[in-house]
Amino acid sequence: MAKNTTVHSKAISARPKERNTSTRSKLDAYTISFENSLSIQLKLLEQIQSCVNILNSDPGNRAVLDWKERLEFLLSSASEADFNTLIEDRLGNFLLRTPIGFDLPTDANHQLLVGLVYAEASSAPGDDDEKRGIAAAILNMAHYATYTEPRKKCYNTSFGDGTVLSAIKKGSMAYNSPQWNKVMAGDALKAKADLENSLIPTEVRKLKACVESVAAVADGVPPIADTKSSRNLLQFNQADNSPPSPRQERVAKYGIHTFYAFIKGRECQ
Repeated sequence: MAKNTTVHSKAISARPKERNTSTRSKLDAYTISFENSLSIQLKLLEQIQSCVNILNSDPGNRAVLDWKERLEFLLSSASEADFNTLIEDRLGNFLLRTPIGFDLPTDANHQLLVGLVYAEASSAPGDDDEKRGIAAAILNMAHYATYTEPRKKCYNTSFGDGTVLSAIKKGSMAYNSPQWNKVMAGDALKAKADLENSLIPTEVRKLKACVESVAAVADGVPPIADTKSSRNLLQFNQADNSPPSPRQERVAKYGIHTFYAFIKGRECQ
C-alpha cells in the first residue's frame, strides 16, 4: 500500500509542473504572435506616413493615394488571426486586392443601373437618396418612353425605346465613361475577382452602396415614386434648376444632382 501511495503522490506532484510548462508555452507563443502583429502594424503605419508625406507635396498622385488606402484598410480591418496569416506569406497578396463581401446583382438591368449609379453619383457617404434617385429616374424614363394616354399625344421618344439601356444612353453622359468602365465590362458588371483586384477600399464601399440603392428600387413597378418628394423622378443633371424639358420641374436635390419630374398633367397633352 505504501508503495502504491508513493507512486500516486509522485504522479500528483508532477501534474502542476506539466500544466505550468504548457501554460508557459502558450504564453510564449502568444507573446511572439503579439510582437509580430505589433511589428507589422508599426510597419504599416510607417508606410502610411510615407504616403502622406508624398501626398503633401503631390496631392494628385493617384498611385500613392491608392496604396495609402489599401494600407489603411489593412490596418483597420485585420484581426489578430489575419495578422498571423499575413506573417506567414500573404501580406503582398492582401494589399493588392480589396475583398468584396457582398453579392453582386445577376440581373442584366440591375447591373446596368449599378454601373450608372456608380458612374454618376458622388462618392460622399450618406448620399443614398442620390443613388436611389438616379436608379429610379432611369426606370421611370424607360417606363414613360412607351407610355400613352387615350386621345393625347405623348412626346417621350427622347427617353429611349423603353429599355433600361436605352434610357441610360439617352439620360446620362456617364455611360461608357472612365467611372463606368471601372466597374463595367461593356454593359455588364465585371467579375467579382476583377473588381477585387482593381478597386480600392473607398471604391468598394461606394460600389456596395450602389448595389444596395439599386436593390431598393429596381424591383418596383414604374413609375417609381421618390420616398422624400413623393414625385416620380424622371431626369437629373448637376445644374441648380435647369429642367431638360419645359414639361418638367425641379422636385429634389440629392448629392450633386438636381432631379426633375413631369409638371402634373404634362406627361402627355
